[in-house]
Amino acid sequence: MGCQSHRLRTAGMTLALVCSVWPAAAKPPAANGLCQAYPASPHCVGRTVSCYACHTAPPSLNAYGTSVSGKLAEAGYTFTPREEETQFMALLPAALSSVEAVDSDADGVSNVDELLRGTMPGDAASNYTAVAPSNAWDPRFAYRRASVVFCGAPPTYDELQAVPEDPTAGRAAVQTLLDTCLASSFWRNEQLHRMADSRIRPQHAVGYDRGNEFSLGDYRFDYRLFSYVMSGDRDARDLLRATYHVDENGFRVDGAFNAPGVGGNLGEPLQPDKRAGMITTTWFLAIHTMFSPLPRTSAAQAYRAYLGQDIARSEGLLPVANEPRDVDYKGVRGRTCNVCHSTLDPLAYAFAAYEGINGPNTGTFRASRMADVRNGNGGNSTASIFGVNLDTDPLLAPQNHGVVGWASVAVADEAFARNVVFMLAEQALGRKPTAEDTLELLPLVTTFRTTHQYLAEAAVRDIVNTDAFGRP
Repeated sequence: MGCQSHRLRTAGMTLALVCSVWPAAAKPPAANGLCQAYPASPHCVGRTVSCYACHTAPPSLNAYGTSVSGKLAEAGYTFTPREEETQFMALLPAALSSVEAVDSDADGVSNVDELLRGTMPGDAASNYTAVAPSNAWDPRFAYRRASVVFCGAPPTYDELQAVPEDPTAGRAAVQTLLDTCLASSFWRNEQLHRMADSRIRPQHAVGYDRGNEFSLGDYRFDYRLFSYVMSGDRDARDLLRATYHVDENGFRVDGAFNAPGVGGNLGEPLQPDKRAGMITTTWFLAIHTMFSPLPRTSAAQAYRAYLGQDIARSEGLLPVANEPRDVDYKGVRGRTCNVCHSTLDPLAYAFAAYEGINGPNTGTFRASRMADVRNGNGGNSTASIFGVNLDTDPLLAPQNHGVVGWASVAVADEAFARNVVFMLAEQALGRKPTAEDTLELLPLVTTFRTTHQYLAEAAVRDIVNTDAFGRP
């Protein structure tokens, strides 16, 4: 399967990474360059701005991209191929600066103000509207919303009337309500599960926790682990660090658990020292790695679900020098393909030693797995021959632990904290946060990492205190 047919499965459907849409002169480092110029932009805090900051659909430029491109041309840049992008990156900061005062998309807001507010300077439909003070946090609105979102039912009339109208006392009343709601079965076994759906991607025909005997439908452990980690006083970093599983009674169990099933393993047979929480469960590996020699889909889903960066949408592109190496002969080194794969393939290397669908070996670890595939394709059987050492390469396997090391780097990054806070905020608000919401939520990311030490329920309590949550 070559580059033109390589596919990533995302959001329940299959999207083709059609490499030909990228021009020979594509500049994936440009997104990182924009974030270096505007590190305080909401587009760049805990993430890397999408290519859509300058493009409508690559390679087509939007209004902002056209403005920047024009300044680069005035500076003498001739839009050379990617291999000669040093001049491009050298000229980019001045080009960005020179169009700051311009309103490229003619929406009444300058480019720099849009970037600092978290809207797109090349999209007139992406705008920011300040909220009048009179529409700020309303105690009774917040109480009712908290009751519905976290307890699963609206308050009674009498309960609502008892909520103080004073904002300080009203906030205290909502926090008291959360004491009950966050310990409820509705929050832990319904709302947290719905938050996990896009990360676990269950098969709707099977259903959750019904004694399913098929390994390709055994995602019960995934839901239980997600709910366990995200509730109580537990560290949310265990989403990617857990070496344990959670049984049907909701108790943590250390060690491996395996029971024969139809088509492979049920349970969690992987040895604890090779586990990285949600991204090494039997289900995750079976549904994403499947038969892939290089599990690009597994890496892409982990990057998307837990770091909030979707490569299929041109997000989080951070090219690595001398990549991709094309270790599985998919033709991804071509100029039109390496735009995405210079980020994606390095993310995928550590996953290659984990079995996807492979009968009784499904969901297990085998260090020689990718080397064996290489050998079957006529290459050499040792990993060192194709330049990838899954155990010791400091780039691919931090701390010499493969995916475990990958996860340790991921949870230490601000992107992980932002992703947890924003997925909780989206669940609380019932919609994606707007640009104005984002400006209010971003400080909570730092608090989540430092003051709260990654406790998800503490982040929830902060979110309900925001104007975004309590604003009618």
